[in-house]
Amino acid sequence: MFFACHKEAGDNSINNKLVRSISSTYHKLDSSGRLYTTVDSFVFDNQKKIAKIIISTYDTIFNTNIPQPKIDTQTVFISYAGNNPRPARIYSYKFSKTLSYDNSGRLVKDSISPGNVTNYSYSTGLIVGFSGSLNSFYTIDSISIDVNNNVVFQLLGGNVFLNSTNNFIYGKMTSWQYSYSNILNPVYTNTSLSTVLFLLTNNIQSKNIASDGEWIIYGNNGPIFRDEKSHYQINVDLNNNVQNTIDLINGDMTKWAYY
Repeated sequence: MFFACHKEAGDNSINNKLVRSISSTYHKLDSSGRLYTTVDSFVFDNQKKIAKIIISTYDTIFNTNIPQPKIDTQTVFISYAGNNPRPARIYSYKFSKTLSYDNSGRLVKDSISPGNVTNYSYSTGLIVGFSGSLNSFYTIDSISIDVNNNVVFQLLGGNVFLNSTNNFIYGKMTSWQYSYSNILNPVYTNTSLSTVLFLLTNNIQSKNIASDGEWIIYGNNGPIFRDEKSHYQINVDLNNNVQNTIDLINGDMTKWAYY
């Protein structure tokens, strides 16, 4: 997968149940009085590789003066090279990504058409992603992973440009920090799905479900622009499969459905 210590589907501690959909409802960051919901629906082939993801976004109304909910739907298709469980290309009407891997099966290059390329490098417990485009826009993302294959810290480089004299101009940066429950993430061992979700969300699928998180946005020149904490109530079924998580601080909710 993305990093050397990631275990494949042979890890017997993981329930390999296929996920049918993930539905997440988030509070808006403005004062509009609304929530928004994303629903990701998954279609697999007969080898349990992800073949298609249907992404739908809804606005939920709490104020009758606001126009009716808007729905945006995007279908992402995934193609493979032979029986390789790692996607060779993902695409929709909005984008196309061509993927390259090293001899250990780790993602090393993500080429977006047109014009953007992200390269990934690895060391023990750390992934660094460097993105660049034809318009001299750059980001550097650092992702730290613990011995349990959980992402404990992410620092996303934000807006970095080259000015007319080829000097860097830095904009906002964002960091996430997490701690984890002992509840297993049902997406973790499906190599194809976890790869695609990383490419779509810029979040690596950890082995466990997060119990706490902190999200910080840093403004230009370093001051903290926003600092937001989360603490999750995690609900499971009798087989310890996660059913939903509720952020007890912000009210955000994520639900899992299975085949």
